[in-house]
Parts: sequence; C-alpha cells; structure tokens
Amino acid sequence: MTPDAQAFIDAEIATLTQLARTPDAGAALAYGVDLVCIDDIDPRLVELDPNSAASMAQDLYHRLATPRGQLPDDPNYGYDLVGALHRAMTPSDRASIAGSASLELGKDDRVARADCTLTQDGDTFTLSAEITPEDDTIAPFALIVAVTDGATLLSTTLAP
Repeated sequence: MTPDAQAFIDAEIATLTQLARTPDAGAALAYGVDLVCIDDIDPRLVELDPNSAASMAQDLYHRLATPRGQLPDDPNYGYDLVGALHRAMTPSDRASIAGSASLELGKDDRVARADCTLTQDGDTFTLSAEITPEDDTIAPFALIVAVTDGATLLSTTLAP
C-alpha cells in the first residue's frame, strides 16, 4: 500500500463515529453473548452465556471439528479430528490423537485442564474429554465427540 493510500484511509477512519464502546482493560473478560451454533446457526438465534459450560462445550467442539488453517485470522486454531481418524491406526496412534486433542482444547483460555481419551467401537470413534474450567464457578463437564462416517456428533455431560 502506498503512503498516500494509507494516509487517505487513516483520515477517513478518523471521521467515523464510534458506535460501540471499547471495554475497559481492567474489567473482567467480557465475551458478550454467543449464539447457539453446533453445526449450523440456530434458526431462532438463541443466545448462550459465553461463560457457561454449554457455550464452552460448543466452542471446544468447533476446535475439534475445524481443520487447522481454516480460520485466516487464527491459523493455529483447530484440530481436524475426522481427518486424523480417517486412516489406519495403531494403539499408540490413538493415544497420540487423544493427546493432540487435549492440547488443542487447552488453547481455549477458559479451560484449565482437558484430559482426552479415544475409544473405538466398530466404525465409530469416541473422543471423551474431561474439561475443568478456569472459572471455578463452572462445574467440570465431559465433552463427548463421536466420529462416524466422516461426521462429528457432539454430546456433553455436566458434572453433578
């Protein structure tokens, strides 16, 4: 970009009126709201509290269902669980996949710990993750992702 073009863009941006306030740096992390969107956006645009186990489960599921490099603004986001399982594997390969999934889930700043195990029953693989949130007001929960026929299915179990 030429210096003249950058100067023009900067001048135009300076004339804009800010419509939303910038959150205070000292305030608690304000994530706003999150829409329910497991595999597609909810047609009623149902909202979730982003600091809830349900929202965390949805977001963690997306981390496992999104191939790495698919988000242009976050090239290190995601783990292609379907792609990882779509090949012949040894027991050590399965353990490696569970470990990689644990590392990916741990990238979410709301997760204190994610312990994953991978099991196989016929043509279905099940990744079970015990999630311990950073926020101790959110109870630990189980995130269960079943992979069958090249598709992923999400299930969560909130701890008592």
